[in-house]
Amino acid sequence: MCAAWLAAGVSAYASDVKNALPKRVLVISFFDAGIPWANRVVESLRRNLDSESPYPIDLHIEFADLAYYTDEAYRQKLIELYRYKYPHSQLDLVIGIGDEEADFLIAYAEDLFGTIPMVVVSADPKALKRESLKSHMTSLVWEADIQGNIQSNTSGKAGGL
Repeated sequence: MCAAWLAAGVSAYASDVKNALPKRVLVISFFDAGIPWANRVVESLRRNLDSESPYPIDLHIEFADLAYYTDEAYRQKLIELYRYKYPHSQLDLVIGIGDEEADFLIAYAEDLFGTIPMVVVSADPKALKRESLKSHMTSLVWEADIQGNIQSNTSGKAGGL
């Protein structure tokens, strides 16, 4: 009887998840859309979110170009654009990838997106100081894995090259 009850509960959960509305995720990225490396990062993120989340994912990618356009006028235009495209209640998670994007989200995200969960990813640990993060933000430090990249790029090729 307990096994039947447990099976029914799991089946109901699976049905609820399958019929759930997609979780809307916004990724604000520092790189340009045309860079092959950037496309690999985005596709990896998309693939992992799809495979790891029990819910359907509606992924939105914005290439902010904050490394190239550093003036306040450009930042204000981005703020206007994001306010227009992504009202507070329509997102479930915001991810900022890059040093400039981390700074941008720490400074403007609460005004833009309210207190929805956010992940800021930066190569600069100083940019991710705990005292500068809001309570709904978590941080990840982006580090290069040169040895891992070399192994990855040589392991699948003929002759180990």
